[in-house]
Amino acid sequence: MSQNIVDYCIGLDLGTGSVGWAVVDMNHRLMKRNGKHLWGSRLFSNAETAANRRASRSIRRRYNKRRERIRLLRAILQDMVLENDPTFFIRLEHTSFLDEEDKANYLGADYKDNYNLFIDEDFNDYTYYHKYPTIYHLRKALCESTEKADPRLIYLALHHIVKYRGNFLYEGQKFNMDASNIEDKLSDVFTQFADFNNISYEDDEKKNLAILEILKKPLSKKAKVDEVMALIAPEKE
Repeated sequence: MSQNIVDYCIGLDLGTGSVGWAVVDMNHRLMKRNGKHLWGSRLFSNAETAANRRASRSIRRRYNKRRERIRLLRAILQDMVLENDPTFFIRLEHTSFLDEEDKANYLGADYKDNYNLFIDEDFNDYTYYHKYPTIYHLRKALCESTEKADPRLIYLALHHIVKYRGNFLYEGQKFNMDASNIEDKLSDVFTQFADFNNISYEDDEKKNLAILEILKKPLSKKAKVDEVMALIAPEKE
């Protein structure tokens, strides 16, 4: 059985959120098939840029690089520091949130009073903060002094310089209250919190979504905090 073969053209109208199409013969008349005109459109969601996702990846890379810089700094100075104070890094990492009894159990015979940074007889946290109210006072003093400094003070000053080196990521940017990709932003908050407090954190997408649902509930701030803390179940450290 023979079939009529005709020439035809397909026209497309491409948009950012739709595609229109039509089939016409060589005389530009709309063609039919099975009694229906061959034309129509397909709608779809507008494409979104990867700017937000890219920013989240950039933040994670920046914090990974920060941790690596601090690790390298410690590798360079640890022999000098540990020779003077064997438990300095242990106290610096693990005792900030422990009470006095737990600190004594954790550090054993090396623990003295309820201090975190310095436990010497003639130099402790009280005398340190009295002499250097902020880290910038310490940095200034070390820059201007010609005397041999305590290796721990040198480490603290360099640690601050290496960790907070400054950035230019906000120049020319406009900030808004865009709530898109809120899951990624919440994950970044936990990552920054864990990095700032030197604690381990495993990203859990399901847990983050559950936290967002808690925050949407019509509850008091205290009730939301209680539910979120029960969900996170943080360890004492």
